[in-house]
Amino acid sequence: MIIGALISFIVIRSDAEKILSLDLCADQWLLWLFPHEEIAAITHLAKDPHISYFAERAQGLPTHDGRIETILQRGATTVIADSYIDPHKEMMLKKMGIKVIVLPPLNSIDTLAKRIDFLLELYPKLSTLLIDAKASIHRLKKKFLKAKTKGNAKRKGIFLTMGGLVAGPKTFLSEWLLTESIENSHQYRLHNRGWEYTTLEEIFSLEPQLILCNSGPKFKASSHLLSCHHALVKKKGIPTCDLTPAFTYCLLPPILSHLSQELARCHEEAHA
Repeated sequence: MIIGALISFIVIRSDAEKILSLDLCADQWLLWLFPHEEIAAITHLAKDPHISYFAERAQGLPTHDGRIETILQRGATTVIADSYIDPHKEMMLKKMGIKVIVLPPLNSIDTLAKRIDFLLELYPKLSTLLIDAKASIHRLKKKFLKAKTKGNAKRKGIFLTMGGLVAGPKTFLSEWLLTESIENSHQYRLHNRGWEYTTLEEIFSLEPQLILCNSGPKFKASSHLLSCHHALVKKKGIPTCDLTPAFTYCLLPPILSHLSQELARCHEEAHA
């Protein structure tokens, strides 16, 4: 089957680059930076507005199931993955003449800037968009350093996913929160990782002044989930902020302003 797909691929392949994204976060970068005519396919997750920031832009584009055969059938000349790709799949794709791009890991404001530089080197034609993004990242970095130096965070908070993962201090989200005057209260045990699983008991022991979640309105009534809507969280009376999942799963420069607006909304609701 792979051989048959490869033969079809060779026949229809042209000089024009057609890019395929392998995961949800790669989808977001692809949809942000490239027009439809340069996109071979995206994952089906990219069309879900609950988790995909660019869901509207994704409509009308082909999707794929991740199999080598499907990737070839979609006519991809380049595939892009966010931070990781299975080594065997990468080897197979390269053997078939497909360019593989793995975006550098994103775990701080500095690494976001490096990712922009990485893309600029690969695609100089995107310079206008990416240089503007880099300027906004530079401003964010200055804001972060100022907040870190002065230690003027107004409150301590913790970010919790409904899957039970909590953001440690070595995450982009933790640094971004500090630029919003929120210090990450999670005292992270394993210093070589940015995220780890936790429990509500551990969270309560840290005495956060704010719990941020990303369950969103879709799961607002699900009190059993490890989220802002959990019955124990409500019983403790800790202020919560339920951020739109599509704003937190994949952090790109154009999303950050929306996150700031969401935090402002939570602040207004808490003082209403």
